[in-house]
Amino acid sequence: KDISIGQHQLVLSRDGFVDKSVLLNIVADTTVKVDEMLTQMLGSVLIKSTPAGAKVWFDGDYKGITNVAGLKISGITLGEHTVKYEKEKFDKYEQKITIKYKETSEINPTLQEMPGSVYITSTPKGAKIYLDGTYRGITPYKISEVSAGSHEITLSLDGYNDWSKQVEIHGLETALFPSVDME
Repeated sequence: KDISIGQHQLVLSRDGFVDKSVLLNIVADTTVKVDEMLTQMLGSVLIKSTPAGAKVWFDGDYKGITNVAGLKISGITLGEHTVKYEKEKFDKYEQKITIKYKETSEINPTLQEMPGSVYITSTPKGAKIYLDGTYRGITPYKISEVSAGSHEITLSLDGYNDWSKQVEIHGLETALFPSVDME
């Protein structure tokens, strides 16, 4: 297209790139070549997890392990991305995140510890087992799929005093009470 002689402002733009303005000096019967590089719009993300120590994949690529300060990834194209977490004894976690230009997005999910179990025997055998007040079986017995955290175990047997104890359950571990003496 013919452009009038003189100075003109040319704006170069493309989705995902920073617009660039170029001042052109148009001279009669001359072709002006414009050779400019556009800068890609990028953002970053600070990835944390509670607890720390989770392996992180960003859009399917392994990026490292979270720590208290977080795992920073820079130079990310704009738009939606997928972050996956894995930590031993915790459920896998996946989250979508939207990256914006010149911003550092931050994510810090609380990972859920996998359930554990409790194995209890008693002397004599046959004591009723209660977990947090709910009947679960008779000794000897293994209670499976116990949520991680603090729980109260109570054993009850006619003619004996009840026995109670707080127990801390951790993911994929079995808390053992190999021989509770009923008194």
